[in-house]
Order: sequence, then structure tokens, then C-alpha cells
Amino acid sequence: METQIIIMVAAIALLLGGVVGYYIRQSIARKRAGTIESELSKKIAQTKQAAEEIMTKAKEKAEETEKKTSEDLEERQKIVIKAENRLFKKEEEIEDKQKEVASKEKEANERIEKLREIKTEIEEKRLEVTSRLEKIAGLSKERAKEELLERAEREYEA
Repeated sequence: METQIIIMVAAIALLLGGVVGYYIRQSIARKRAGTIESELSKKIAQTKQAAEEIMTKAKEKAEETEKKTSEDLEERQKIVIKAENRLFKKEEEIEDKQKEVASKEKEANERIEKLREIKTEIEEKRLEVTSRLEKIAGLSKERAKEELLERAEREYEA
């Protein structure tokens, strides 16, 4: 019976040792799992922080790029507006010069027309004077030329 008691005590001790070992092992596993979980939590927090920093930098860079683009756009708009103003000014100058040229052309045409009228009047007066002279002298134009030539020949001969 003693052997049975010893075997039972040994079995109970073995069983009790197994249960205690199991709980100790579970406790150690929980501690390790706790450290792994805490490390994972730390890494997740670090990753989130890094992601936030990257997003902040990206937003700053985007804002900077947008600002620079806006400034470039404004500068180009100013250049275009200046060019348009110069173009409008040149167009106005050209229009003014065209008006001036048209005015001078009109004035020149009027002068030419006056000169034609004067020329016509002079021709009429010359014909009138020639006609009067022919009447006064009693000679035609051809006869007056002939007499003039004859007189010039006599003077030359003399």
C-alpha cells in the first residue's frame, strides 16, 4: 500500500507540477506576447507619426508649389497685359497715321484738282490772248511766224 501511496503522491505531484508548469509557461508566453504587442504598437505609432510627417511635408510642398505657380501665372498675366497695352497703343498710332495720311492725300488731291483748273484757265487765257493778238495784228499765227522768220533771215543776211 505504501507503494500505491507513493505512486499516487508521485502522480499527484506530477499532475500538480504539470499544471503549475503549464501556468508558468502561459505566464511567460503572455509576457512575451505583451512585449511583442507593445513593440508592434510602438512600431505602428512610429509609422503613423512618420506618415503624418510625410503628409505634412507633402502639403507644405504642394502649397509652396501652388504659391510659386500662382506667382508665375500672375507675372505672365502682367507680361501679357503689358504686351496687349503696347499693341493697342501701336494700333492707335497706326490709325492716327492712317488718318493723317488720308488727310494729306485728300489735301494733295484737292491741290492737284486746283492746279488742273488753273492750268485749264491759263490755257483758255492763252488761247484768248493769242486770238486777240491775231485780231489786233491782223495776222494769223502761221503768218506771224513766217514774217518773224523772214525778218530774222534779213537781219542775218545783213
